[in-house]
Amino acid sequence: MTDISLSDKFAIGLLSPAERADVARQRLYDPELDRMIDDAEAALSPLAGMAGCARPPAGLKDRVLNAVQQVQIGEAEGKHYYPFVSGSWRKIFPGVDMKELWVSGPKLLRCAPISVIPAHHHHHDEYLAVLAGDFTIEGTRFGQGDCLFSPQGTRHNEGTTESGCVLLLHHS
Repeated sequence: MTDISLSDKFAIGLLSPAERADVARQRLYDPELDRMIDDAEAALSPLAGMAGCARPPAGLKDRVLNAVQQVQIGEAEGKHYYPFVSGSWRKIFPGVDMKELWVSGPKLLRCAPISVIPAHHHHHDEYLAVLAGDFTIEGTRFGQGDCLFSPQGTRHNEGTTESGCVLLLHHS
């Protein structure tokens, strides 16, 4: 029997809701997994509709129209929505991409599994929060929601991640 890859299981819908949520989080910081899922979904898309038409759940049209109206109201008020994967991600180290959220503001770091952020000095106070995954620095393993403050003038040894992570970084 052929083993089905995780990306195929995700695309086909063979994962439990908890497994699917876990893989959805993983793909945020693992560009290779994200690409594999996109490829699997693209390969399967020609099969869409072959099973015939399904009746949509009750109230779906109203929920969709309400969601569109809320987006339109937000845009009229000057609000903008930026999906996580959109924007200008740029590679800063092997396996580590960075995206500025706005000018002179916080940045997101997307670290692939087993990636390393080299040792560095802090020229400014630095706030770091782990949004997803794991991040280890100077012998301390940080998980989702954990934060680290490093004052100006301090130095870090290299930081690593086993499973990959998304970090929020802000300098003041």
